[in-house]
Amino acid sequence: MPKVIIIRGSLGVGKSIISKLLVEQLHGYYVSIDTVLEELGLDKVEGECIPAKNFIAANEHVLPQIKNSLEDGMNVIVDGNFYHKKQLDHLT
Repeated sequence: MPKVIIIRGSLGVGKSIISKLLVEQLHGYYVSIDTVLEELGLDKVEGECIPAKNFIAANEHVLPQIKNSLEDGMNVIVDGNFYHKKQLDHLT
């Protein structure tokens, strides 16, 4: 049964490296939340950080592909900081 593996942590700790190694080993689908935020122009800091609504919008953007990958029997590795619990709750 395919799984979603979420790799989260602070900037610069090696999340992307670990995530990409897992994708290779598991022949999975890779999602970089930071890349999605940037591509959609949602990476703008308001106050002290990027607002939760932007992260949730990024989730909405990737959820259809995550679901398709799972239906195709692929494991999915999601790489991100997940500053906001709301974003993590929304994704799961």
